[in-house]
Amino acid sequence: MNVNAWASTDVGNVKKHNEDSFFLDKTHRVFVVADGVSGRNAGEVASKDTVDYFEQDAKELCELVDAGNPLEDDGHRERVLQKLTEVVQTINTRVYEKGKQPEYNGGMATTVVSLVLGKHAGFVAHVGDSRIYLRRGDKIFRITEDHTYAEELRKYGGDKDLPASVNERFSHVLTRSIGGRPRVDVDVVFFELQPGDCFLLCTDGLTDYLSGSELLEFIQSHDAEALVERLVNEAKTRGGRDNITALYVELSEDGADTLRSSARLDTLRKINFLTNMQLFQDLAQIELLKMLRVVYEQYYDRGDLIIGQGERSAAIYLIVEGSVAVSRDGKHLATLNESEHFGELSMFESASSSVSVHAATEDTILLAIPLQQFKEFISDDLALGNKLLWNVLRQLARHMEQMNERIVDAGVAKTLELQVISREDLDKFDPEP
Repeated sequence: MNVNAWASTDVGNVKKHNEDSFFLDKTHRVFVVADGVSGRNAGEVASKDTVDYFEQDAKELCELVDAGNPLEDDGHRERVLQKLTEVVQTINTRVYEKGKQPEYNGGMATTVVSLVLGKHAGFVAHVGDSRIYLRRGDKIFRITEDHTYAEELRKYGGDKDLPASVNERFSHVLTRSIGGRPRVDVDVVFFELQPGDCFLLCTDGLTDYLSGSELLEFIQSHDAEALVERLVNEAKTRGGRDNITALYVELSEDGADTLRSSARLDTLRKINFLTNMQLFQDLAQIELLKMLRVVYEQYYDRGDLIIGQGERSAAIYLIVEGSVAVSRDGKHLATLNESEHFGELSMFESASSSVSVHAATEDTILLAIPLQQFKEFISDDLALGNKLLWNVLRQLARHMEQMNERIVDAGVAKTLELQVISREDLDKFDPEP
């Protein structure tokens, strides 16, 4: 895989010194941008130490990423994401402890956004409001979420358009930073790579002045080597109140075979699929991207067993293509088709499954969310976890309503009101769709 990268940083028009830092390593395919927090005694020290620590770990990260294919090996994927999390948390501890020294009275802090590229996938670790964008084809996607109070208000206040005064006041007030506290939560995401993918890592000194659509226009209309300088100069022309850093990474079309794998669903198709499912309604694109950490592709041919009767489902399954047949004691009960899901009930009980589930068509494609990883994921991100659990409960309630309707239609009960149904009546009920 051929990787090219360019970077530029500038003090801007107002500040006297540059607190931004970056690290660019094409050999080990590790790229980092950090923005020292103004108002702390040594923001430039914090950002420089952060990228220096990444440099020390670059070779190890590269070797770990190249040791497997995270698109096909969920264990390898999790090892890389966990290692990247540990690297950032260790950096946070070092910066925090250094900030306690007398010469840094008041401490030090910085943002960080990092990108590690493997042969098949990319990994991002991120704290603060520096950003990374993915340009794929003629579209651009922001794949990090700003850790600011303004973003928190938008997410949890249900207001997508904050008043200008509120946005101006809180848009640069960080809720997370490297070195600000003894421990930090790290956002990590993973995505498959495609030939021609490009990435822009940048500080808010750039994104304060250029929107995502404007960044795409610049990327499309400028040579890659000159791009970063043009972006920095444009931000200065529009005001340049802060330091400005842009780091651009490009995967060449040459050597495209190194990016091929057996995976049939790319990241964007998975996100589009999840977006259209009620189980994931109200989740933002960035939240869905974070979800992909625990989403795995599985492929089945007609007749293949997915869940056996008497076994406990180990995952929530989403049907992307094809259909599955649900049966009990060899008798067909139902057929589930594309965009339907099953297995979520096992989140709430430890009992074994009373049914079997088999693939009903050739080339059935499922997305599986292992229950243990799902539980750990929602525990780590409580806000996102609450959204997901609420959606699961709504889906279960909807399924109960449908079952009630089928019971009424079958004549077992006369109304949809809660009734005590005898075992004999239940045994007579055949929930044939």
